[in-house]
Amino acid sequence: MRVLSFALISLPFTAAFSPSFFPQKNAVTVNPLCPPAIKAGVASINADIQDQMNEQSALAKVKQLEQAHPPNEARIQEAISELLDDVNKGLRQVITSSRTLPKNNPAQSGLASKLTQGKMTEKMLVESLKGNFKEDSSTISTLATDFSNGIKKNMQNGIDVSAKTMS
Repeated sequence: MRVLSFALISLPFTAAFSPSFFPQKNAVTVNPLCPPAIKAGVASINADIQDQMNEQSALAKVKQLEQAHPPNEARIQEAISELLDDVNKGLRQVITSSRTLPKNNPAQSGLASKLTQGKMTEKMLVESLKGNFKEDSSTISTLATDFSNGIKKNMQNGIDVSAKTMS
């Protein structure tokens, strides 16, 4: 135990507490031998994944508030606004990620087109939420599927980024 503790203390602060040092669920790990640009690309993709996980949590909150009896309209609208903020943040992150990767990387096309289009669709869907579960249930279901599929696509993009450089 002391050896591990000593090893953590001897590492630079940023290395000891970086996300790549303690991999998270639904995060892509990168080979430490990859070039810095690829590491940055994977880190950016992992930020996309984290944003999508935040969107899932925000959507669950909207659903829970809409199903409450009696519903609290102010809290529902606040939760929808927070979800829209998360989706907008995710859209900005996807655009940033697509610019981070080298042009010849296979993940580039997935980020530049499919995920950006998906994010725009998600934004429109969130903007269409009415705050009433009867009216919103199918949209909430669609968003839940979109967020889940986005995480899967980002996981594949992360694998593509790493695989391209290691082959």
